[in-house]
Amino acid sequence: MLDVKVMHSMFALIRTVFRSDDKLSEEDEQVIRSNIGQIFVISERCDMAHLVGYALEQADLISPENEYHAAFQEKQFMAMMRGAGHEHELERLKELYERHKIAFIPLKGSVIRTLYPESWMRTSSDIDILFHPEDLERAEKLAIEELGYKKGKESDHDHSLHSPGGVHVELHFDLFEEGSVMRAKEALSDIWSESFPIEDGRSEYCLSDAVFYCYHIAHIAKHVRWAGIGMRPFLDLWLINNSSTQKDNRRELLAKAALDRFALLCEELSEYWLGDKEELCDSAKKLELYILNSGTYGSMENRIAIIHEAQGGTRGYIVRRIFLPYPMLAGMYPIIKKHKWLTPFCEVLRWFKLLSKGMMRKAIKEVQISKSTSKEKTNEMQRFMTDIGL
Repeated sequence: MLDVKVMHSMFALIRTVFRSDDKLSEEDEQVIRSNIGQIFVISERCDMAHLVGYALEQADLISPENEYHAAFQEKQFMAMMRGAGHEHELERLKELYERHKIAFIPLKGSVIRTLYPESWMRTSSDIDILFHPEDLERAEKLAIEELGYKKGKESDHDHSLHSPGGVHVELHFDLFEEGSVMRAKEALSDIWSESFPIEDGRSEYCLSDAVFYCYHIAHIAKHVRWAGIGMRPFLDLWLINNSSTQKDNRRELLAKAALDRFALLCEELSEYWLGDKEELCDSAKKLELYILNSGTYGSMENRIAIIHEAQGGTRGYIVRRIFLPYPMLAGMYPIIKKHKWLTPFCEVLRWFKLLSKGMMRKAIKEVQISKSTSKEKTNEMQRFMTDIGL
């Protein structure tokens, strides 16, 4: 379990980056100075060590003599390099699609990083761009032929590409995969009618405020429902709410997606971490602890506890992992959508991958966790998900 007091002092430190009117208290300074090592471990786990390191230097709370100074600086340099690489590739892709008159919408980090004091502060693992489904193959082909991209995996809502420099790009033809959380997929099924070009005659479009906001909340919900999520999306949320003046129709769309209660808790938590809110309601406190103990990519324990009972306990869980349901298998092998008769062959192909050394260790660990997951833990997790609106 994480030390919540240390976490809250770390958030007070991060606030000083985003809010010029905010200063650290003497108590927070003392907590930070006494726990630099723990703060590095926590922030690295949440992919925020670069931001925390920058804040520490600005607040004069770390010196070159500190054993973690070099590690924090390395994270900053890596974030700057990664950010520069992503921006360079995004500009190349934008120029390509503008030149060929293919409508596209940059998503997620590509848009949100512009809200940060400096763009490198908002790291992301890839570049996400949305296209009309009928334009996807052409967009993919152009990136490969004109920009030297290599084709990656396909899923039921996007195609992956890799730039010559190693930047991962996802070309989306849908915002959500099959089985998306709550009713988000249905609520955001017609997003192009809710989008508009950034300038007359341009091929680059942007989402309306309501759609962009609902999509961000849905993305958080997906990861919370899967296994957990880190803190960064809540920093994003606070920045979105404090930079946008157009907030019409958000509640209506969130209610349509059945994410209205969850959105309120996310907003409360983001205001508590970065804003002026001084106390959380009980449900938001539970959400905070869940997030702080999950890390950026969640935990296997959370994921198994969430789906354990629905799949009939350990035996049902094992059967489902061996015989993957068709929608999930189709996400891994899209070819079976056109040729369903290939389904059993793809299932077998997946088994061969599972037999690789690393995957087998992971599978054994999953079974062990499933066996040790009590009904009480499963019920507790399901009550928590109901409580937060998921």
